Amino acid sequence: MKKLLLGLLVASTVLNSCRNDNYYNQNLIPNVDQATQNSYDDTAIKDYLDTHYFDERGKIKTFDDTNKPDDKNIKLSTLAKTLPSGVIYVIRPNAQPTDGATDVKDKNVLQIMQVGFATRAIKGTDDKIMFTGSLPFFNTVDQGGVPVNDPLWFYAKKALIASEQKRLDAATTNNTVKVTNSYFEIEGFQEAIKLFKSFTKQVTDNYNLQGLIIVPSRAAFAKDPHYNYVGASLNDYSFFFNFQLYGSKERTSSEE
Repeated sequence: MKKLLLGLLVASTVLNSCRNDNYYNQNLIPNVDQATQNSYDDTAIKDYLDTHYFDERGKIKTFDDTNKPDDKNIKLSTLAKTLPSGVIYVIRPNAQPTDGATDVKDKNVLQIMQVGFATRAIKGTDDKIMFTGSLPFFNTVDQGGVPVNDPLWFYAKKALIASEQKRLDAATTNNTVKVTNSYFEIEGFQEAIKLFKSFTKQVTDNYNLQGLIIVPSRAAFAKDPHYNYVGASLNDYSFFFNFQLYGSKERTSSEE
């Protein structure tokens, strides 16, 4: 009985520590340097692009023994383009807006429907480089069906930046984390999303996903402090956005 109580006490302590608001102090130390992580990311992304495709509604699917690459379901790698930053973008054929299409500019207010997740590239025990530890990141397609309005990872408002700085300063003595736009925003996503046009759709309209953006860790949060999006560190994580833009409009001064 004493051992059981002790075990429960230890478990409770661990759970409470994981819920610590300042989760950067949870000893989540990256296992490899940035150059090595970059290599892992690029290798794992290449494998992902070779083993996945768009289904009839634009969702990413995995090839298997009964569903092999063909003229209909082609490898994402066939369509993918790489930016100098290492960011990958894939424009899905015949799934882009024509009438009512709008540009995506630096400060626009976006509405985005997506299957989003973050995952880390590691070297396995067999020395194979692979993605592991996938974390959902605003998967609106499968969870609720309502697009995200004005996503923080594209544009963080000034008031939010100020309030987060104030919160961190109050929570931690001699806090050294300086909250800027990059604390919230994913630079690689900002870079690639501007290469797409937005539809003009109602939030209740059904989706037909238009593409994919893959942001390697170096173009996301790398090893830097960042906003607590998912309750865990996203250092060394790459981000996947399988998405459709439902709207893009100019930001007013009151929305900055």
